[in-house]
Amino acid sequence: MTKSILFVLTILIAAPCIKAQDPQEGEQQEAPVTKVNIGLNFPDTVPLVVQMAIYENNPFQIYDNVVNKNKAFISKRLSQMPNQEAAVGEATSMMTYYWDYIFNDVSGFDVINISNQADGNILYTSPDMEGKFWVTTKVTYFGQFFVCWCLPIEVEAGMAYTVELNSDNTLDLKGLFNYVLTQKDQRQPPPDVIDSTGN
Repeated sequence: MTKSILFVLTILIAAPCIKAQDPQEGEQQEAPVTKVNIGLNFPDTVPLVVQMAIYENNPFQIYDNVVNKNKAFISKRLSQMPNQEAAVGEATSMMTYYWDYIFNDVSGFDVINISNQADGNILYTSPDMEGKFWVTTKVTYFGQFFVCWCLPIEVEAGMAYTVELNSDNTLDLKGLFNYVLTQKDQRQPPPDVIDSTGN
């Protein structure tokens, strides 16, 4: 099952840094709290709102599995398109559908909106967040284009982090979709991240 992490969620307006004080003798020391401040800097549309979640399982592997499972259907469907323009439109529809499919097992409480407005940042806090996670958004359309993100992050317990979703680190979903479709029997695992440059 797809796993996302349920955190205490705060809309970030002002978050002053508060230093932890040493516990008094006899007091129980609280677990260190990890903080991840997530912002959206994508000024091409105002306002842009995207749905996101933080995953503890690799979304790229989930996407790889679901697209590969449906590869025969995808290939057949694309071959039935009357022309190249129709095939591109159908491919776009399928690649975005299967990407949003990875959110199916995520609780609605774990999916939140983030916007590019000044007060649209999100602050995740968790006393036990440590290791590798993926900041992942659903596909968002504006005009004839769409955008989504999937950024891997490494965090240590008790530390504070800032993650910015911007035009330089969008996910190249077309590249990932084509990568999965063109893999043969000796398939390589999907890359951990494919950005808008195809890297």
